[in-house]
Amino acid sequence: EKPKKIKEPIIGTLDPKLVQRIVDRSRFELQLCYELALRRNQAAEGLMEWRWHLDTKGRVTDLELIESQINDGKMIACIRDKISRWNWPKPQKGTVQVSFPFWFKPSKG
Repeated sequence: EKPKKIKEPIIGTLDPKLVQRIVDRSRFELQLCYELALRRNQAAEGLMEWRWHLDTKGRVTDLELIESQINDGKMIACIRDKISRWNWPKPQKGTVQVSFPFWFKPSKG
């Protein structure tokens, strides 16, 4: 039997404005994943909602795709890789869960 991974309870806090700022700062990385998906399917657009935990050190754990209107495995893998590398501050008083919707739409041009 594999030993069970001990989960830290989600009791910490992180200012939602800080979450938004980090997402805004890093959104261009996800846009690159989307641009590559558009080369495979020009009609790709829609919502992708992700959820992840930040441990007591601010590292991303338990990253999962909750909902996606874009069915592109390469794009999903690309975004998973990018989000997992983002640098976060340490949450206050423990771990936190973040859920975030991302909208992808081709730019006109």
